[in-house]
Amino acid sequence: MKKTIILVMLFVLAFGAIQGVMAETVKELDMASYTNEEIAELYEKIQIEIVRRGIGKTAMFARGTYTIGEGSLIPAGAYTLKSIPEGDNYGIFYVRTPNDPEDEYPSKMYEFADEDDHLVVYLYLEEGDTLYATFAFSLTMSVEIGVFK
Repeated sequence: MKKTIILVMLFVLAFGAIQGVMAETVKELDMASYTNEEIAELYEKIQIEIVRRGIGKTAMFARGTYTIGEGSLIPAGAYTLKSIPEGDNYGIFYVRTPNDPEDEYPSKMYEFADEDDHLVVYLYLEEGDTLYATFAFSLTMSVEIGVFK
C-alpha cells in the first residue's frame, strides 16, 4: 500500500513538473503591461523582421495615376512608398480622396521629391483614393494595425 501511495505521489509530482515546464515554454504576450514606447519599439522590430524574412509584398510602378481599391492594381491598405532612383526620378506625388475638388490641392497628401532627395512615404490608401506620381516608385505592403488607420 505504501508503494502505491509513493508511486501516486511521484506521478503527481512528475505531472506537475511537466505542466510547469510546458507553462514556461508557452508564454502568452501580455500587451497591456507594455508602455506606449515599448509597443512602438516592438512594432518597429516586427516591421524589420517582416522585411528581413521577405514576408512583405513589394511592387514597382511606372509614373502615372492609379485608383485604389478592389479590382485595381493597388488594393486599399497600409504601404511604404519609395521613389525609384532613375535619371529624372523627381517631381510631384499626391493622394487625392474621392471627395477632393479637382481644382484644389489634394487633402490627403502632397509631396515633392527633387533629384537629390529620394522620397519615402508611409501612407494608408483607402478605397476610391487616387495616387498620382510623376516618377517611378515602389509600394511595399505594411503590417496593418487598426488603431493607426
